[in-house]
Amino acid sequence: MLAHRIKSIGEDTGTPPVVIGYSMGAVQASVIARRVRITGAILIAGPLKGGKVHPILNDGIKEVQRDIAFRGDRPDGCWGTCNCSFSTDLEEGLPDDVPIVCYIALLDSLVERQSCRGEGSNCVNVEVLDTHLGIPYNGQLLLDMFFHSLPSLFLEP
Repeated sequence: MLAHRIKSIGEDTGTPPVVIGYSMGAVQASVIARRVRITGAILIAGPLKGGKVHPILNDGIKEVQRDIAFRGDRPDGCWGTCNCSFSTDLEEGLPDDVPIVCYIALLDSLVERQSCRGEGSNCVNVEVLDTHLGIPYNGQLLLDMFFHSLPSLFLEP
């Protein structure tokens, strides 16, 4: 549903949008980058490929699993050995044809920071000295994102 909305924004405006995601939103944005034509993606503190998370997040993860199970035909939700298109797209990693900036919180104690790193020549990793919960409020990150990362996604190489 979100991918469909992003696609329609691109069609309505004539310009593919940039998607920005934080934490689980970064995971969703990385999958959207595989499914919909976008100009670029900014991913903030999101575990892109199977990173470990702090046990305190497990209750939230289980709630998402229950929600997925409730909405579909997956009694165990979408987890582990699931072969749904979201899991498959996530496992394939970031697309090679979309510029991506990944912000990594160096003091992150909730998400394994190595899993927040993007790979490939189209990906720039920016390390920020902050925590997982503090990074969205980091003024330096916001300045960098709006005055460096976003404009660079729109410039031709």
